[in-house]
Amino acid sequence: MIGIAAVGRRIHHPTANTIYLQDTTLDTELSPNTWTHTRKTNPGGELDCLAIDDQGRLLTIEVKPADEMGTGAWAPAQAMIYAQLFRLWIRRNPELARSTLQTMADQRAKLGLGAPATLSPELPVVPVVAFGAPTADQAHVHQQAVSRAKLVADALRRGSFGAPLIEWLRVEADGTAKPL
Repeated sequence: MIGIAAVGRRIHHPTANTIYLQDTTLDTELSPNTWTHTRKTNPGGELDCLAIDDQGRLLTIEVKPADEMGTGAWAPAQAMIYAQLFRLWIRRNPELARSTLQTMADQRAKLGLGAPATLSPELPVVPVVAFGAPTADQAHVHQQAVSRAKLVADALRRGSFGAPLIEWLRVEADGTAKPL
């Protein structure tokens, strides 16, 4: 996988505000719980990581620390928002989107920041949630954080959102990503 965007890139688009978590459908899908009050009502406006995997898919990755118990649960919704924004851009201007994304990937490879990557002809966009690998002290909290995030992902899929499947990664201390 090659990353092609830095952390903290601000995204401004009205779609992000209209399709996020203010829909009451999510309330009916998630049982009120001691942690559901942490629900975010805006996507945060920042994509953590944009990458191309070895299949040529564009990945919109939301990254959380191993023990993130607050906002970590809502990472699936954030990843889905960013994936939808990229899909919208690709639909509206496929040539520009493909050219821009491929140029970014090529520049990173030229600088030695990753292996060469090529976008697939279909240009699929996949939402991904990545949690840091837990230390021994974080293992229990990490398990709870991931469980909460997966509950939200399932609720979004069951609700009226038409949510795509989320892919899950674990980021090791050396920066490599593995399936979670």
